[in-house]
Amino acid sequence: MMRRIAVAILLWCACVAACAATPSRVEEKTIEDPVYHRARKLWVYTPMDYDVKQAKAYAWVLCFDGQTYAEEFQFRTLLDRLIEQKRIRPVVAVMVDNGNAFERRKDLANSADFVKFLGGTLVPWVRANYRVSADPHEAMVTGYSAGGLGAAFVGWSMPDVFGNVYSQSAAFWRGAEASDGEPYEWLTSQVSAAAKRPVRFYLEVGAEETSHAVGTGPVFIEANRRMRDALQARGYEVRYEEVPGAHHEEGHWKSKLEEGLVWGLGGS
Repeated sequence: MMRRIAVAILLWCACVAACAATPSRVEEKTIEDPVYHRARKLWVYTPMDYDVKQAKAYAWVLCFDGQTYAEEFQFRTLLDRLIEQKRIRPVVAVMVDNGNAFERRKDLANSADFVKFLGGTLVPWVRANYRVSADPHEAMVTGYSAGGLGAAFVGWSMPDVFGNVYSQSAAFWRGAEASDGEPYEWLTSQVSAAAKRPVRFYLEVGAEETSHAVGTGPVFIEANRRMRDALQARGYEVRYEEVPGAHHEEGHWKSKLEEGLVWGLGGS
């Protein structure tokens, strides 16, 4: 009888502890963008038992095309699982909306104004409202397609903020400031010409991304290879992967997202 009572008490205590835990959350926010003069929607993930007073600040990840991460990629569920499995540390995730097709291109295609918005508005807002680390080794930026290019450009432009870049199927073929004409591969040329910066890269692209980006412009996968080569030639830490059978589509990016998160946010 006493043993049964003890077991019942233990079960009750475990239930109370579970009920007391604060679940993870995704909150939708809106901030004013003074560079592009429009409101921007954000989705912010905080992990279970998020504590603004804890001694060590949280690592964090910035994602472009935020609604895709919040909805189609089911980012909250993925982060919850990886944290529970201790494959990544507890993190804050900020998923930023990049608007319609025109606005998205203006944001993510080697845009100096977008870097200005991030550095002058978004990053200070995140740091003021969430307990995130100011250590660039504790921050990752990620995106796919145009967002993959945007992630690489932002990480390279802001190495004091983002020390880790996870770039999926990046549009490295593009020219400067959203140009889709010659000279192509502007960011690759900038990387080749500049001194190494303190940021590391994980570039992945589908092995089947073999078409020309525009007309007779660069072949998508070949532009990714040239960016890899440029980074390596400058001494960057680069992980590079051509995913067998993968095409330029969301199913591919979602399937690889877990691996990129563990690469960038694993450890304590």
